[in-house]
Order: sequence, then structure tokens, then C-alpha cells
Amino acid sequence: MCFSKESAFLFFSYLTFATNIDGFLLEPDHTSSPGVNNQCISIDTCMYLAEKKELRNQIFRFQLENYKSLQILTNQLQHKLSVMDDKLKENTKPNDTIEHAKLEQKYRDLEVNFTLLQENNRLLQRSYVYQKDEMALLKNTTMEVLKELSELKQLKSVQQALDLHAVQSKLQSLEKKLTH
Repeated sequence: MCFSKESAFLFFSYLTFATNIDGFLLEPDHTSSPGVNNQCISIDTCMYLAEKKELRNQIFRFQLENYKSLQILTNQLQHKLSVMDDKLKENTKPNDTIEHAKLEQKYRDLEVNFTLLQENNRLLQRSYVYQKDEMALLKNTTMEVLKELSELKQLKSVQQALDLHAVQSKLQSLEKKLTH
């Protein structure tokens, strides 16, 4: 199996583009105003994003190595098959039947090895798809956790405002008692 230069370029361009997307907006419709504190992403989220980026880089390197290995093995196999075909054509003499049988066996062995390599490649591609699905699931889970964290922060702000209002009410009642 041989890939054209155009398909290899598109494949690596896609992988490069896909691995360069590293962030997302937490609240895209809010802008910061003077006197308002910007919310920061927690250290756990930063660590998750770094691990996610590292995993994406590892997957990319894995795919690249797999692609290169498959390309090299395919080229070697094609070369060996071509050499064997040439040798088989040369061995038309009746006294070379033993050598001819050995070459045919080697040819069959190479065909089996090639089939096994193709199956291994299919398994690796399935594994990659599974890891990609897992990464999407983790991304969704992270988005849900970040949304819940944001909601908790908002609830905390509301609770603080209620506590402040309660303290102000008590102060006013104490002031009324003191002035009467």
C-alpha cells in the first residue's frame, strides 16, 4: 500500500492543524471591565490542559512513527517482491527447481507478513479512534466540571451578598436600639 505525496501532505497537515488547537474560551460573551477581577483557570485545569496537549503530541508522534514504519516496510516488501519476481523469471532451468521452490516459499512468507502488517495497522487505527473518542469524552466532562465550578462561584458570590445584607440589617437594628 503506497500513499501519494498529496495524500501524505493532507494527512500531516490535518494532524498538525488538529494538534495546534489548545484552548477554549470559558465565557466568550463577557468582557472585562475596569475594577472587575478576571477569573483565572485553576491549576488543576492547567495541568489537565498540559496533559491533554502532551497526550495529543504523543498520539501524533505515534501516528507519524506508525506511518513511517508502514511506509518503510511497504517499500522494503515491494522491493523484495520485485527482486523475487525477477529471480523467479531467471530461474527457468529444470535443475533449479529446489531454488525455485525456496523462492516461492519466501514469497509466500512475505505475503503472510504483509497481511499481518496490514492487520496490525488496522488494529492501531482502531486504537487511535478509541483514544480520540476517549479524549472527546474527557473534554466534555471537563466542560461540565468547569460549568459547575462557575455556577458554584456565582452561588458563593450570592451567599456573600446575603451574608453582607444580614450583617447590615443587624447593624441597623443595633443602631436603632442604641439611639432609642
